[in-house]
Amino acid sequence: MDKDGAVKIIEAIVGAKTLIEKGWTADYWAKDSAGNKVHWLSEDAVKYDLSGAIYVSCKDLSVGEHNLLMFSIDKTMDEFFNGKTLIEYNDSSKNVIDIIVVLDKLMDIIKSELKNGH
Repeated sequence: MDKDGAVKIIEAIVGAKTLIEKGWTADYWAKDSAGNKVHWLSEDAVKYDLSGAIYVSCKDLSVGEHNLLMFSIDKTMDEFFNGKTLIEYNDSSKNVIDIIVVLDKLMDIIKSELKNGH
């Protein structure tokens, strides 16, 4: 993983974390202020699940950066969250703090991969 790519991925994860902190939801990638399901790129979206927030924040990554992010997500979920998918973990979580922990662990994995020269 090159340093510039890792920095862009970490910045995108920070963006996902910001979206989640502003409004988190379960059972769908994005919802509007009334709680209706909307596309994750909709201007009406104000609440995001873990996947929706990541997709919104990472939509401008290159293919290679996106692939590294997906690898890091898989590794994070396998190592810390019993191999659940992002959606499974999001929808079984009870509060936003659970979701923030995933994003923090994901950033730790990416920093570790960078430090180890992967």
